[in-house]
Amino acid sequence: MTTEQTAAAAALLTGIDQHLDRLGHLEELTEARYHETHDVFESQSNQRALILDWFENWAGSVAWRGDRAARILSVGCGSGTLDSEITDRLDRLTPALELTGVDPNPRHTRAFVERLKPRVEKVHAATCPFEDFQAEASFDLIYFAHSLYYLEELEAALDKALELLLPGGWLVILQAPNGALNQLAHRLWKKQWNRSAWYSDDIETILANRSDSFRIQRLDARVDVTTCLDVNSGHGRKVLDFLVQADTAGFSPALQSLLRKKLELISEYRDGRYLAPHPVDAIVYEKE
Repeated sequence: MTTEQTAAAAALLTGIDQHLDRLGHLEELTEARYHETHDVFESQSNQRALILDWFENWAGSVAWRGDRAARILSVGCGSGTLDSEITDRLDRLTPALELTGVDPNPRHTRAFVERLKPRVEKVHAATCPFEDFQAEASFDLIYFAHSLYYLEELEAALDKALELLLPGGWLVILQAPNGALNQLAHRLWKKQWNRSAWYSDDIETILANRSDSFRIQRLDARVDVTTCLDVNSGHGRKVLDFLVQADTAGFSPALQSLLRKKLELISEYRDGRYLAPHPVDAIVYEKE
């Protein structure tokens, strides 16, 4: 952005902060609204496709065991939508896959097992927070796909994941940086929970203090926010709600306007569409 755009963006964030300070308690999205808005948001972003391409390229570049099923743990697995696509890409690289999912929502873990059962040799699910998870065996691969934002103790979660890894195993983390787009969700998160979410730079700081090697690659995704800029678009409000992780219908027209102006300012206008930066960092830590 130019100097003028940077100054304008800072002024918009100041205005957003002032409106949020005047709000009372801010509720998070209901589970139903979260899933409804998530599906719409995903349809407007190319990030998942980039993640799957990256995962396939990375998995094909490392040496997997050939004498048994690869043991894999997905933390914050949800209903297994992303896991099913990841396992499709891993299937040809190993003799078999044994997949475990961890999620505190029983509806998610049931759906995870049903979705993955036809795709892998063995599938298990643990319905609990990750800090309460007890494993019967160690894992070759543990991954967190956009699930570390929500944990209270980030370092403890990373330590636990590393303890659960076999020597030579990999910890893969897909986490957003606190960039221009996430500055909005970050502010509303703090209003809802009275604490910040964790971003990729927080993870990098913690892993840098470990002895094993890790690397980071940024995937420069984009999300189409064109409909968000239309006050009367129901589709656009779903995208905006997921983006900021709150029901914006209860916001004042002035606050909604500031959110939309911020989105327009950070977006690239291309072929009649407004494309906002939606990057994700792929972090790989290999245990010695």
